[in-house]
Amino acid sequence: MNPMNPMTAFKGFPDMSGTDPIGFMSGIQPPTGQIQDLKPGSIKAIPQYGGNDGSPFILYPNYPGPIKTIEVYSGVSGDPQRPYVIRGLRVEWFHSPTSPLYGRETDRKDTYTFQPEERILSMIIASGVRTDRIEFTTTHGNFKAGGNGGTAHDVDVASGIILGFQGRSGWDIDSLGVEFFKG
Repeated sequence: MNPMNPMTAFKGFPDMSGTDPIGFMSGIQPPTGQIQDLKPGSIKAIPQYGGNDGSPFILYPNYPGPIKTIEVYSGVSGDPQRPYVIRGLRVEWFHSPTSPLYGRETDRKDTYTFQPEERILSMIIASGVRTDRIEFTTTHGNFKAGGNGGTAHDVDVASGIILGFQGRSGWDIDSLGVEFFKG
């Protein structure tokens, strides 16, 4: 096992010290000790829940590995119904830089920082024409951000190791899906 590899803290997670077999990193070779060897089929992509407005985005690290911190910005949507929704999303990975912000910052920011070996046990994404909320329970705690509207969708969390998000955003997070390591 590679002692500099933060994934070695996750029991049962393979040592990720090889090269990029998937080819989605544009040929960039990571620094020694970075995670990059997810095999094809090792990622569980969850369907996106929400509407079709906004532009597509992908929050995925340069070198595949788990998310360390999630920042969720919530507030009243610009829609005529004025629901309280997720307005912005940004993540930081254990071994990659912080992502850009998708959507927008608001006065309400909820942050969750994962600990080594922490896994998501259950997750809900609630949505209508926007992503209303995200909530999850982990081996160490709970997190909830956004409003109370929308239809709640139970998410298959696979191994519980969250790798990234994909969705659509404009002024709000219009739709949201999650990617987990299958384990």
